[in-house]
Amino acid sequence: MQHHATIFLTSSNALDCLPAAYRTHSVDRELIVFDTFKIDAVRNLQAVIHRRPLIEKKRSFVIMTQRITSEAQNALLKILEEPPSHVIFFIILPSDKGLLPTLRSRVQIITNTNAPIIPLDFTHFLQASLAERIATIASLAKKKDYDTMQNIIFGSEQYALTKVNDRTMMASEVVCICTYFSQSGAAKKMLLETLALILPVKK
Repeated sequence: MQHHATIFLTSSNALDCLPAAYRTHSVDRELIVFDTFKIDAVRNLQAVIHRRPLIEKKRSFVIMTQRITSEAQNALLKILEEPPSHVIFFIILPSDKGLLPTLRSRVQIITNTNAPIIPLDFTHFLQASLAERIATIASLAKKKDYDTMQNIIFGSEQYALTKVNDRTMMASEVVCICTYFSQSGAAKKMLLETLALILPVKK
């Protein structure tokens, strides 16, 4: 049986477990982050899954959550019984506890407990004070050091997704910034400055 959905069981809750082709940002990849994945989120999926991909061969939906309600699982099952051929789903969970047998039969389950690789540029950025972060961003923008900027963005995304339960982290906002950063014409300096304000500052 060909599976259109893969569930990754990982303690890190990071995109690092995904196939390499699906880790980069794309207009055809939607990242969905919820503490609890509920029926309303599945209904939102049902409204968009039939749209054809614009660039890639497949439209991918990456769902990161701590748990999926039984009601949502049953709704997902209906999607996976006859999924559009151009759609693929990745679901990242910390545990398979609570997964319905019927859903298990429709997905591929992969266990991955590796911690994400966090770029050193991001580690330094996270440990800096707010003033130091803003100064770093100004320097990177002046030098047009987009590689270091990208490392900070990638590290922020990995870090945010490991903190999906930490409401002070605002994981969904960080992920949103990371998504916009890769788009053509994005105001990279402004997005990084917003990121500097959202990420926690060590006292």
